[in-house]
Amino acid sequence: MYDNELDLVDSLSTARQALISSIQLCPSISDGLQLHAAVVELGLVQDFLLSNLLISMYHTHGDREHACRVFHAMNYRTIVSWNTLIMAYSTSGSVELSFQIFVYLLHEDVKPDEVTFVCIIAGCTTPDTLEPGRLIHAYAIEFGLSFDVKVANALINMYSKCGALDDACMAFEAMPKRNVISWTAIITAHCHHGDYNKCFEILGLMEQHGVQPNDVTFISILGACISESFLKHGLDIHAAVVENGYMSTVAVINALISMYGKCGALRDSYKLFCNTHNCDVDSWNSMICVYIQHGKHDKGLQLFKEMQERNIQVNEISFILALSACTTPSFVHEGMLIHARSIESGLVDNITVRSALISMYSKCGAIEMVRILYGSAKHVDLILWTAVITGYAQHGYGKMALELFVQMQQEGWRPNSVTFISILSACSHAGLIDEGCRFFNIMVEDFRITPETDHFSCIIDLLGKAGQINEAASMLSRLFSGSDSTVCRAFLAACSVHNNSKQVGYSIGRILESGPTDMAIYTLLSNINAANGQCVE
Repeated sequence: MYDNELDLVDSLSTARQALISSIQLCPSISDGLQLHAAVVELGLVQDFLLSNLLISMYHTHGDREHACRVFHAMNYRTIVSWNTLIMAYSTSGSVELSFQIFVYLLHEDVKPDEVTFVCIIAGCTTPDTLEPGRLIHAYAIEFGLSFDVKVANALINMYSKCGALDDACMAFEAMPKRNVISWTAIITAHCHHGDYNKCFEILGLMEQHGVQPNDVTFISILGACISESFLKHGLDIHAAVVENGYMSTVAVINALISMYGKCGALRDSYKLFCNTHNCDVDSWNSMICVYIQHGKHDKGLQLFKEMQERNIQVNEISFILALSACTTPSFVHEGMLIHARSIESGLVDNITVRSALISMYSKCGAIEMVRILYGSAKHVDLILWTAVITGYAQHGYGKMALELFVQMQQEGWRPNSVTFISILSACSHAGLIDEGCRFFNIMVEDFRITPETDHFSCIIDLLGKAGQINEAASMLSRLFSGSDSTVCRAFLAACSVHNNSKQVGYSIGRILESGPTDMAIYTLLSNINAANGQCVE
């Protein structure tokens, strides 16, 4: 009898071990459900390790509902259980729900650990999650964990992504101990906010403190080399990469390829690409991107074709880049071939790829394909909505674009800065003056979006086309910082059309005082003043 019991125990132990391994390696949600059923069948639902693994597995495959069910069925929960569930909601964009779970954790007298804070902070990635992020920071201080290196690093990343660079810097400066991740995080933060020179200053301080950069540091700092003026920095970083032994790391090589491209050294990009023997799909994508950045769309498309000829598995980024090279009706045939390839690969239903297809057909003048792709989409997101609205706006279907904008909001999607550029452009193309002004005010007052150059360009273009030069001049005075040539061109083009230079002399004076570098501005100024017997010096 005892032998039989021992056999059963051994059998159950073996089955449990097999389930642990299988759940950790689970490839799909359908397999996960079967493994969950096996756990129930074997009477192991209260095994906290298996339960934690099930929560993690469901989180990995995006099934928060089942993750939550497993959690609530547990009689005994460890902090790992709480952290896993918080992470499931936090990283899927449900910051509010992850915060509610955190409050529930506190209510149950469970003490959070550093992983708890890292998990919940990970979900705060946009400006509208800044306040919840600050509240979590306050809790971290309360529990004495704000100076934990992992928590502090997470706070730096969070504040950066939420647009609060000063807070990120304060979190960094407050750290009693910093590791390479801390230094890399603050470099990334400054790079993300366009403070590129500061990135190199921090890298120097990092080396002075005896902290050696790693591969992620190099990738981050290479992202700060954005133009030809940074090429010397890029060359220095390349030398440091070689010195530190990272030239065998493909991700670093890919960053170098991109860096040389952005710094205008196309030949160096291609030479590095050709000399890299362990190229991956991202290497090819990086080189395609460089060609497109330099306006060499044909070469970018040729490289995309070569990828397939060499049986390199293209991904969604490959398709997005190739489609971005198809910018005029002359490229519509290539765009259609890429479309067909996306169907064959099964990526046509990827929302980002479908959005890129919509943008491509829009640029190539095939508005009917825009309608078909939008109508057959299985899923939509804000990017796809914006692509469709932009497509209709570019082809003069202003009212249709506005109807889609309203429908988008009715379906629960909140427009962002890019969406409003499309809407204002639609109003400008269609001559919808009142609607354009109304949407501009809605953007600023209701959605609290700070107008950028493109928004002002659209609204000034709209007012200018309608002959409302004084209103356009007033709008210009609200914006002008001295370097926005796009806005200047829109305003001066309107002045040229309406021969109205006398009414806007003050505004033109401000433009001249700023010394714009765009020669098209001086051409427009000359045209306006020539019509009035004046000259521009």
